[in-house]
Amino acid sequence: MDPKKQLIIETAISLFSQKGYYTTSVQEIAEQCGISKGSLYKYFPSKEELFIEVCEYYQHILFEKSRFVDIHQFASKREWLIEQISLQMEDFLERKDFLMMVFKEIGTQHNEKFQQLHRRMRANILYWQRERLLTAYGNVIEPYVWDLVISLQGMIKEYLLFLMSLPHHPPIKQVATYIAERLDTIIQDILQNEPTPVMTEAVVRHFLPEDVFFESRVEALNSILEELQERINQLKDETMKQRMLSSLDLLQTELQAEQPRTYLIDALFTYLEKEESLTFHVKQARLLTNIPCEEE
Repeated sequence: MDPKKQLIIETAISLFSQKGYYTTSVQEIAEQCGISKGSLYKYFPSKEELFIEVCEYYQHILFEKSRFVDIHQFASKREWLIEQISLQMEDFLERKDFLMMVFKEIGTQHNEKFQQLHRRMRANILYWQRERLLTAYGNVIEPYVWDLVISLQGMIKEYLLFLMSLPHHPPIKQVATYIAERLDTIIQDILQNEPTPVMTEAVVRHFLPEDVFFESRVEALNSILEELQERINQLKDETMKQRMLSSLDLLQTELQAEQPRTYLIDALFTYLEKEESLTFHVKQARLLTNIPCEEE
């Protein structure tokens, strides 16, 4: 990102958090950045557009942090999930002033652009949680994954509301571990009793319009494919690197095709999985493309 653009965004986050969106002027943001109002408008045509990008930047930071939490560094997938839950909670508490301003001032406004932003961000976080859960527990939970996402999000939200009001709160890792333990119990009961799912894919899509739903999945998939490319470029074996890059390029072409060939996508995923350092990200990509993989 352009350093000046990043400065504007981070300054806007600070001022919006302190004063609120409506009482912060573009002039104030420009002055804090040491630039003219006209220069700021070259990057953002309006305060509204600046605010939208600020919110997306905030969420992008969380997802970037999450991407670099390598599952191979943990003793189990459950430990990795606890780290992911901790990450989300810590990120919220670090930025609570900004987020509370968003909920208070923007959430109640009948602004179509802001409403679209809210739906998009909600879709992003729901998909992010969905992929975390599928990665941790496997495809066996897929029929119930949206019920589990809502259960997880509900627990995180309520704990955060209490934690942010306490002068001293328990360690976030302790809270995240407790939440993960409750998830274990819920999933064990679900798999044993096989109840009828409440929040099916169709129900979720009713609340999240198709375009928002689709864009969230595509954005997440593109992010993972970028990470795969970075990891392939770090391979020391030059021959293997070139083969993997060629396979990834073919995979991206096929995913963008009007009628993607599932068998070819599956074969390319299988080939990329041969490199151990890529396995985790390939499995995440499989989840987003609905291409099944064998359980470990």
